[in-house]
Amino acid sequence: EVADALIERRILPEPGGELRNITVLFADLRGYTRTAEQLTPAQTMSLLNEYLEAACDSIAEAEGTITQFMGDSVMALFNAPNDQPDHAMLAVRAGLMIQQRTRSYHPLTEKGLPTLRFGVGIHSGLAVVGNTGAKWRHDYSAIGDTTNVAYRITTVAQGGEVLISTATYDMVRGRVLVTPMMPVKVKGKSEPLPLFRVESLARGAA
Repeated sequence: EVADALIERRILPEPGGELRNITVLFADLRGYTRTAEQLTPAQTMSLLNEYLEAACDSIAEAEGTITQFMGDSVMALFNAPNDQPDHAMLAVRAGLMIQQRTRSYHPLTEKGLPTLRFGVGIHSGLAVVGNTGAKWRHDYSAIGDTTNVAYRITTVAQGGEVLISTATYDMVRGRVLVTPMMPVKVKGKSEPLPLFRVESLARGAA
């Protein structure tokens, strides 16, 4: 998607960006650091790639744009660079697919190690989307409070959970089944964040 946008000159090949209403998804692997202590570097790399592939396949199927890998985490954008009016729902679908794919995934069973799961956090709002970095090295990403909040939500999510903000829930209300959670205080925010744990899609949800 980013390559096509560059070719079509919808994204300029230099640092800078545009203000867009987007949904940001982070997926962070729980228990990875502890498990990696018991594996060789080669085994650790193989394990990480298998889990990240499962997450990336889910994001791609939901038409998201993967922007960064950060160790055992992946970041994805929806409604950037392509217009996706239903971006919040696409992100929620991606989060649920990540959990579904990894629920029965047991690559470490024969080693007696536990199954790993992703914690997923999703938030919607305005962000500057474009190329960030230096003149000689930049990445396509989203900058602003929306990205920061999505990341903070992810730090709260337990393995197997998909947590969404009120802003995202307002955009998918009636199409997903959720469990409201107690507001959570996260780093960098003055007020606790009301969150919702997504249980499943509602019956007949489009």
